[in-house]
Amino acid sequence: MFRQFGHDHRKLGVRPAHYEAFEVAPRAALRRTAGPRWIEAVEAAWVRTLRCAVASMVEGAEAALAEPPCRQGTVTAHERRRPDLAVLRIRPHEP
Repeated sequence: MFRQFGHDHRKLGVRPAHYEAFEVAPRAALRRTAGPRWIEAVEAAWVRTLRCAVASMVEGAEAALAEPPCRQGTVTAHERRRPDLAVLRIRPHEP
């Protein structure tokens, strides 16, 4: 799942260096929320988990480097099914 996130986030311009924030920010939020229950063993477990996720996302992003970050296409049909749902048909510009 995290490899796919990394692959997909590449389309948004996310680079491997950005994943450091993904590791640091949740850890800080968890530490603040846990208060005195945040002990060294808990932090170590979260660091391992977050680093595993980050490594998988970087792998996914790197695996997608040979692919274009997005595809071009033409919308050939637009059908509104509900106020909050539409179906688009798109013809890609390349196979």
